[in-house]
Amino acid sequence: MKQEIRLFGALTDVTGTNRLEIDPLPDTESLLELLLLQYPELRNYHFTLAVDNNIVSGNELLTVESTIALLPPFSGG
Repeated sequence: MKQEIRLFGALTDVTGTNRLEIDPLPDTESLLELLLLQYPELRNYHFTLAVDNNIVSGNELLTVESTIALLPPFSGG
């Protein structure tokens, strides 16, 4: 089974897609390490990590069922 990551905005330009599937990882720290290794240009972008519709500020445990998203800065109107 794979973990799915949804990407939005300019982050899709970096990865070339709005959805990634990866082998399951145990936590968000491992996830960020993998993403920055595979897509080093992500270091040039500000983004927020969300797991199960909650913004993550530290290291969070992940499951295969976790809903993961990388969110670029956005403003309301």
